[in-house]
Amino acid sequence: MGIELPGVPEVEGAIAIWRAGDARLATLLERYESAADALRHYGLILWDQGKPETAAQVFTGAVALVPQDARIWTDLAGALNASGQLHQAAACMEEALFRDKMQADGWLRLGSIRSALDDASGAEQALTTALALDPGLTDARLSLGLVFFHGKRFGEAAGHFRAVLETEAANNPAIHACYGQALSHLGDFSGAAAALKISIALEPHNRVVALKLAEVQFIADLIAGPVDAAALGSADPMLTPTEAATIERRAFHLLGAFGHTDAALRLGAARLAATPNDAECAYLLDVLRGEALQRSPDAYVTAFFDKFAEDFDKQLVGVLHYTAFQQLAALVETHAARLDRILDLGCGTGLAGPLLAKPGRRLVGLDLSPGMLDKAQARACYDTLIAAEAGAYLADKTAAFDLVFAADVLIYVGALDALLVRVANALTPCGLFAFTIETSDEADLALLPSGRFAHRLGHVLALAAASGFAVVATEAIQIRYETHGFVAGELVVLRKV
Repeated sequence: MGIELPGVPEVEGAIAIWRAGDARLATLLERYESAADALRHYGLILWDQGKPETAAQVFTGAVALVPQDARIWTDLAGALNASGQLHQAAACMEEALFRDKMQADGWLRLGSIRSALDDASGAEQALTTALALDPGLTDARLSLGLVFFHGKRFGEAAGHFRAVLETEAANNPAIHACYGQALSHLGDFSGAAAALKISIALEPHNRVVALKLAEVQFIADLIAGPVDAAALGSADPMLTPTEAATIERRAFHLLGAFGHTDAALRLGAARLAATPNDAECAYLLDVLRGEALQRSPDAYVTAFFDKFAEDFDKQLVGVLHYTAFQQLAALVETHAARLDRILDLGCGTGLAGPLLAKPGRRLVGLDLSPGMLDKAQARACYDTLIAAEAGAYLADKTAAFDLVFAADVLIYVGALDALLVRVANALTPCGLFAFTIETSDEADLALLPSGRFAHRLGHVLALAAASGFAVVATEAIQIRYETHGFVAGELVVLRKV
């Protein structure tokens, strides 16, 4: 975004108005030889008085008189930033840096503005430049650590947080907390506990940090040796039963994800003994034991997604950066001539519903989880919502749909032979089957510690051909963020032949 500057006559007219309304400007104009310098000083006074929008107008007049002055461009960027005009602020800061590339503080300011604009790449570039110019610029290092943290680059984030803590920021509880969080994402639970203990010592009443500390310490203790699950409550009597149960559940998942199988099995067995009807825990224990499973049990899928329903959209899209449903829907539209009847298989909360529901189409949503279907109902874009298992629902459907859409569904099916046959039968001639898979390069079918299945793309396409499908399109994507990084996957669109 470029900055349109007023002409000199327009600035002179504005000066006359400002001068008549504020004697301070008249005094400054007498003191300075340059009107631009007087305006700059006046703008700083206004900004200091909490009037950044008015200050920005004055700085704009000043920079119009001397557009080569990087200092005034920087001031204008700051005032615009303070008044919430972030895009204009970024453009002005870039103008300042074009004229003076060596101001480390300027690159820091640009990085902060870019971060506020959710421009992670621009923020990283600016903050990296600031540090190259001034390696001791702690604020730039901290900001860069936060950029990396929000981008799920936890190793780099931890390195910057650690470097910041080696400076005068060692008594800042928030930075110790950030460092501990980054280490926990890397699987260094004992290191995370040590950092969070310092944070709590500096800020004893921070409940969020206290809960995270209880979690990572519990996990670290389990890795170190046998620990009774009941010890979690006694270790922190401030934990509510709900908090303790949440920590135990997260610990079970994290232990398995980071390969601490023995500790995960011990904890899982203790949890299942305490709650024998926990379908989620029972299934994941079978996964960790290496049981030969061909699909995720219905009871597990229902229990897991009912529990997840309330925060599903926020967690999956906001936290795990899940966009596969959008990418798959876009890919379908590039290859579809007419789609009158659509089945959203495993529709969940209906994330894909608004993308699939268009005038003239009939959209059916199917899911095992009543909790998810309640959320999908609220979107008001499905003609029908049905609670059923996919294979059972499709068993008696013939030429019923022009598109079967299945984002993040086959990862719970495992063996795909029967489903592919039933989908083919349920499609009209030349109908489309669009789905996502998590990919595996090592096996045709792999059951992961997460309880999800990964498939080798070539194997899936061979099964599809045997079931009467031709390949329309495939596209490699990142499905979501998982414990160790982004999960590799594939978009697949097939056509019934």
